[in-house]
Amino acid sequence: MSITFYGERGLVNSIILDMNSKLSKQKNFLKAIVFEDGQKRNWIDEVTEFHYIVEPSFAQFGDPDLIIIAEEKEKKNYFEEDEAYVSKKYHDRARALKNQNVVDLCKKHFGDNPEFLFIALTNDSATTGGRNKFSDFFDKSFLPAIGEDNWEIDKKQFGLVSCEMLEQYNVINRSKGYFALASEVFLGLPANTGSNTSDRTISTTNMKNWDQYSYDELEKYFNKPHADIKIEKLNGSYSIKGTDGRTLVKLYVENNQIQIAFRNDNVDNKLAEGKERVKVGSGSGCKSFIVVYPNIDHVTDEMENEIINFIKS
Repeated sequence: MSITFYGERGLVNSIILDMNSKLSKQKNFLKAIVFEDGQKRNWIDEVTEFHYIVEPSFAQFGDPDLIIIAEEKEKKNYFEEDEAYVSKKYHDRARALKNQNVVDLCKKHFGDNPEFLFIALTNDSATTGGRNKFSDFFDKSFLPAIGEDNWEIDKKQFGLVSCEMLEQYNVINRSKGYFALASEVFLGLPANTGSNTSDRTISTTNMKNWDQYSYDELEKYFNKPHADIKIEKLNGSYSIKGTDGRTLVKLYVENNQIQIAFRNDNVDNKLAEGKERVKVGSGSGCKSFIVVYPNIDHVTDEMENEIINFIKS
């Protein structure tokens, strides 16, 4: 018998199964979360039992991918808000859950008057420096429907966690377990995230056939003293390597103009937006890249800084 975990449901299932009822891993899942107020949750160490509800349907309340119920030694009293209170506080209508089976499920597992936390699970690259690389809820268009005034009051209830952060906390492992199966199918192998069979494969030409100006400009960049990166000169391109030996950036010439492509591993959205995805290599060794700087005349200081930042991330 073989099992294929696919889609968001398969990914969530794989994470739960890989925790394998180990209380320490389940606590580490919560500890990996970065909350918007920047504070740690000391109560996590006091949790004695976890319950998981996968993809429940809460009618007017929505359909979360997963609910984690972290139960402490004592349960609190059941939580209710009347319509007037909800309207005033959240600028929203009161919602109702009429399915009695789901209501009973909530009462059974939520206890009375639970504290609700809202967490987004992403596949973004996790950390650079102390906090995290992705910018939390900095864009007001991403704020929950609680109103900007309430955001400053209630933002402590919102957080983010990525698959990479869960790996760092030893909750999952991309190379083994159920998550390895799910991530290979759904998230793709490294540099395959976001790739498509319709993406064209770049065909680099020998440097001897390059436009002389473009060749001279890239040679000038190649021969600069680079303290933070390693550049390798090939027959038809320059490859900038990461510390692990992977090619992370390609510089080459097409149509007599310089192209700079970043390996498609969590390229910053602002750099990737509207840019062409291409394939580098052939067969099973083919990797997905994004032409972040297409059709340029020379490598500017700004581009060089972006390259360095990408390599370091």
